[in-house]
Amino acid sequence: MPFTSSSHAEITARIRPTLLDVMVALFGGVAGIVSYTRKENTNAIPGVAIAIALMPPLCTAGFGLARGYWLYLLGALYLFMINSVFITFATVLVVRLLGFPYQEPAASVVRKRALQGGVALAIIIVAPSAYLLQQVIERENQKQSVEQFIDDHLSNPGQEVINWEIIQNERQTDELKVYMLGEYVPDQRVALLSQQLDNYQLDNTFLNLVQTALPQKTKKEIADEATSQVVSKLATRKERITDLRKEVQDYFPEVKAISIMAGFDSTSIKRGVAPTIGVKWNRSGLLWSFKRNNVKDKLQNFLQKNLDADTVKVVEL
Repeated sequence: MPFTSSSHAEITARIRPTLLDVMVALFGGVAGIVSYTRKENTNAIPGVAIAIALMPPLCTAGFGLARGYWLYLLGALYLFMINSVFITFATVLVVRLLGFPYQEPAASVVRKRALQGGVALAIIIVAPSAYLLQQVIERENQKQSVEQFIDDHLSNPGQEVINWEIIQNERQTDELKVYMLGEYVPDQRVALLSQQLDNYQLDNTFLNLVQTALPQKTKKEIADEATSQVVSKLATRKERITDLRKEVQDYFPEVKAISIMAGFDSTSIKRGVAPTIGVKWNRSGLLWSFKRNNVKDKLQNFLQKNLDADTVKVVEL
């Protein structure tokens, strides 16, 4: 078996081609034929077009064949067909627009049938991709509506939404199942929230909350663990800034002295306050005024990385 790992996002992205993939194929074909119109002939642009449009679906089809994932195989082959046909279509179109010499069937009937066949083939290939694009748009709109509903009505203190899914029923209303932790939401409240779904373009859908209340013991364990992490992070930061004093002065001769000013206590860490480092600069040299901001930015990045902080404030003493 040539593949042992599970399917990657790069693979699953090529099993449901949409109209966007048709556009990629068209632009790839245009880029390829235009490159041949230049004085300096190069294979770089056609090579990139082939690498982007043709090789990925073939590799995905091989993956589906090797693993027995027939939907992967068929979806990837469909994408390969889209790319092949519309790269060719774009090439023919540019050739005609630029007036390249080409041989055409003498009989008008043959030319007409060839044109009709080409148009019919293009429509047959594009139709499923248009339907798939519509599905992608509908799913994205539905996802945004659900997330907005959750932000407005279920993101409350003491409650946390773990996951959600929409279960579609052909003959009945759809079900929005939301998995929650924290304080219990009464059934009457759930019924009222379910009525609000129509305001979020979630028509014909009812709300089902799967609720799990945290025992008091578990809440205490979570709080103790969070406190322990804060204390550990605080101790690590304080030890690290002590070690960094010499490193800072070695790497930054412009720094005369540094000191801790704020952001190194447990309350600050809990509130997300950035550590603040006071710096006393060595202002010697005529170029100091020009390089000061640059040195400050580099020092801030250095401290931010070494203190494992999202941001660090550097203030002048």
